[in-house]
Amino acid sequence: MININFKKIVLKPRIKKIIQRLTNDNHQIGILDDRQIPILGELTLANAQGYEIAVEDKILGWVVSEDIHDSIAQLVIYLIEIEVNKKVLAADALDKYEELNFLYDISSKISTCLHVHEVIKLMANEAFKQIPGNALVVMIYNAYEQSMQTFYPKTDENQVILGKKIPTNIGIYGSVFNSGKAEIVNQVTLDPRFIPQDFEIVSMMCCPLMTQTGKLGIIQISSDRALDYTAQDLKLFTALASQAAASIQNALFYEQLRDYSYTLERKVAERTAELERVNQELNQLANLDGLTQVANRRCLQETFDREWSRLAREKLPLSIIICDVDYFKRYNDTYGHQMGDECLQKIAEAIKQALKRPADLVARYGGEEFVVILPNTQASGAWIVAQEIQEHVRQLSLDHQASLVSPFITMSMGLSSTIPTHETSGEELFEIADQALYEAKKQGRDRMIFREFKSPDLQPQ
Repeated sequence: MININFKKIVLKPRIKKIIQRLTNDNHQIGILDDRQIPILGELTLANAQGYEIAVEDKILGWVVSEDIHDSIAQLVIYLIEIEVNKKVLAADALDKYEELNFLYDISSKISTCLHVHEVIKLMANEAFKQIPGNALVVMIYNAYEQSMQTFYPKTDENQVILGKKIPTNIGIYGSVFNSGKAEIVNQVTLDPRFIPQDFEIVSMMCCPLMTQTGKLGIIQISSDRALDYTAQDLKLFTALASQAAASIQNALFYEQLRDYSYTLERKVAERTAELERVNQELNQLANLDGLTQVANRRCLQETFDREWSRLAREKLPLSIIICDVDYFKRYNDTYGHQMGDECLQKIAEAIKQALKRPADLVARYGGEEFVVILPNTQASGAWIVAQEIQEHVRQLSLDHQASLVSPFITMSMGLSSTIPTHETSGEELFEIADQALYEAKKQGRDRMIFREFKSPDLQPQ
């Protein structure tokens, strides 16, 4: 694995922004390097829970936190690992590109060919100009399969035909490949190593294709007539083979790099999409209450402020409902905190089911309190929604033997409604609704109370 500047990756604006957002949400979180030195935050493995950040089994650092959910830690780790892997892929592609340039420098006449078929076609044209013969075969070695793939250039048709794969341990070409030495065979039928091919051969020369990285394959030129290939012919053919080897290697690297670049682009696109998905999930987690999976107080405040400003411009009504589970402390004391958590989860889902419009929002306000924001809703509409919520909660039929008002879970609600203005504060609407909730509790709980705020005409019918 290449050297990675982990600190530089962690300090990228995107990562810092996410960590800052979690910190602002009161998540104590930090990131350490592989020496356990803090990069972001002041937490250490000595005073916090640590989660490894690893790529290719190498630990790059840790995410540390006192109170962070494991799911958020894993998302942060995954986000950082995506950035690290992008660096690894880019560096690997750069190494291939530099190697390709080096090979271009040492190639000569046919070094401009970027495809193996082009190299083989040009090689056939050059060879037949200088050396007698009527057939040329190039065999490229496949180390994984321990065989050589044959290529037959057809100069009269300007194409290269892909032939069969041949083992490296048989025939004259196998001997040349394994020995690394070129050979002349002027009477192939007299050579016991000769294996008949798909075309007639009487005389042949066979040269290994060698590069600085090792054996690439062999190149063979032959004739269907008896020829006396000379040492000079072999020397020239060997020189051409050397040029062909460099160019074929070059073209193979280019094709690999082209395929690798395509793969890299595809992976970057996939990981960019995955990053967007992770960011959406992280943003969702930052805006959801961990227990009930409805909006948290931060999301509630942002949504309320946004709707207040919008409705003030449009001069349209806004209503809120503050809901409180009756005698919830008694419920916890009687049934235990686990049952209490399950109770809150079911109530949150019941409230969600009672809301009909996408713009309506339910949020956990704290403890057993929930707030419902109803944009574009007058008091009469809010009253109907509150009745729906009460009915959905009643249908849960959650036992509450410790309640002083009912053998089942009930809720008290305070409602208020107004047409926002830029001169008034949304906090006042919350205060009025909270006062209404207090009055509902005072009157015996399990009821709804509406209190007017600014607009008398918005009273429920």
